Amino acid sequence: MTVSVIIPNYNGQHFLQKCISSLLNVNFQTNEYEILMVDNDSSDSSVTYVQSTFPSVKVILLDKNCGFGRSINIAARQARGKYIALLNSDTEVEKNWLSSLVKTMNSDIGIGAVCSKAMLGDENQIQNAGLVLFRQGFGRDRGALVDAERKMQSYEQDSAYFNDKREVWGFSGVSVLIRKDLFIELKGFDELFFMYYEDADFSIRLKKAGYRIVYDPNSVLHHIHTGSSDETSLFFLYHSERSRLVFLIKYYPFIVVIKEFLYFFFQMVFSFVRKRFGIAVKRMQILIWLMLHALLLIRARVRERSYGKVEFLKLYQEMY
Repeated sequence: MTVSVIIPNYNGQHFLQKCISSLLNVNFQTNEYEILMVDNDSSDSSVTYVQSTFPSVKVILLDKNCGFGRSINIAARQARGKYIALLNSDTEVEKNWLSSLVKTMNSDIGIGAVCSKAMLGDENQIQNAGLVLFRQGFGRDRGALVDAERKMQSYEQDSAYFNDKREVWGFSGVSVLIRKDLFIELKGFDELFFMYYEDADFSIRLKKAGYRIVYDPNSVLHHIHTGSSDETSLFFLYHSERSRLVFLIKYYPFIVVIKEFLYFFFQMVFSFVRKRFGIAVKRMQILIWLMLHALLLIRARVRERSYGKVEFLKLYQEMY
């Protein structure tokens, strides 16, 4: 079997009809791909709906919400394909989505991952065309536009610029094809990340291992961005900011880590001063979590700085 498509799901029943129906309609030989849905203990009817409506889909049941990275790791170990394709549930793929990913992957053994062109819903805007990584430890969707204060985000119009196949800094977990043996060899996603930045983290490890990440504009899907998570919520703030700090600790020069932690600390204090107590408490909880997991984080940093064909500092110097 060539590909195992893995869909992580948490209370996403309202997306699954379009997502799975589009997958069953791709231009790819039926017996050469399988669909796995890994369910993070949803409280809606996702599981029974898929089992009754799409019996060919293999459903993997988890007894709690394990987060994005761990759920993918569990599903990958059960996948039968040579490649694993990760796909968000709030998506609808076009016919050549899978065949284009596989064709690009097969073109060069040095490619470790291939990511798609994710359009923003039905708009002519680019939601994701790979990841861009910055020297301050931020990751951003290639195609996203963010203001100077990093508060407001919009998206670029699709254009000829996004029609070029090219190597990119990283992939987004919304849609990516990865060599399964390489995913297992690199021990999958780091489960220190509950959600967010696990794709940036794995992208770094792929590059350190000497592999390329390629963006394929012919693999197109439509993504209801934040369909499965609300970027204005305290839940999003907690996990996105915590994961960014974990990402910093694992890889970045010590002076950058100190600078960004000081910035984070002053953000927390400023939140208290402005009486934005919900945000302030979440940031305090992040600091407590980091302190409780300090030993694990130190071990992760030592491990990541001790292996790889390519040193992180070389990659860092090439960042934006």
